[in-house]
Amino acid sequence: MQIRKENDHRLIFEVEIYRAEKATGEYKYSLGDPPIPERYEITAVAWDDGTNIVDITNFLTEYCDNLFKQWEDEINA
Repeated sequence: MQIRKENDHRLIFEVEIYRAEKATGEYKYSLGDPPIPERYEITAVAWDDGTNIVDITNFLTEYCDNLFKQWEDEINA
């Protein structure tokens, strides 16, 4: 699934979605805990300059992999 960054539409994220899970205990009864929320994990990043789309995943993992965690936190907020 592809998602564009909310405040910079030149960045395109390829994400894997993990659906929400209801918190249940033994015999499938709820324990009253909050469910595990739906979340996205970024697997690739592309840059769209209007004419070309360039995969920048390798560059980001090599030089600034901390951005993945930051962007995932923004998407999942």
